[in-house]
Amino acid sequence: MSETPINQEFFSVWIRSMEQGMEAWLRLVGQPHTSDASQFWRPMFGQSLDIWTQILKQGAGSPDVLVQWKRFLDDSVDAWSKVLEQAMGTEGFAAAMGKFLDQYLNAVGPMRKSLQSSNEEFLRTMNLPSRKQVTDLASQIVSLEARLEALETRIEDLVESISLIEGVVKRPGGT
Repeated sequence: MSETPINQEFFSVWIRSMEQGMEAWLRLVGQPHTSDASQFWRPMFGQSLDIWTQILKQGAGSPDVLVQWKRFLDDSVDAWSKVLEQAMGTEGFAAAMGKFLDQYLNAVGPMRKSLQSSNEEFLRTMNLPSRKQVTDLASQIVSLEARLEALETRIEDLVESISLIEGVVKRPGGT
């Protein structure tokens, strides 16, 4: 596979862009409070957009570009996974994730309770059973089935015992 200069330029621009992106992530994770996270991304995206525009104007639509693109995607996935693995292993990430989950639960908890009570009220108004009522009823039915099976077994045992007694009584010489 021969690489044309434009394909090589395309690939090197994307490699630089990915490196800048990874550096931006590392700086962002390393700093506890950033005022504007987009400051890290603007140069990378601006430069990439300019190069893409140039390449597309020059009509680089050869199969080599597609091969380069696939290689770029593979390399970028590997690079991002390494950076994100490092970022997720930091105390800052754990603290940020904990804060996010705490805020999420604080926001969703009351909303869920409110939704649940309004759903129950709606079902009551429409004269429909709630989920709890249906599961309670199913539980009672299962319990009744178990008791019926136990009674059937007991009745079968009694019938068998009566049959044995009748057999003994009907025998000649029996009392």
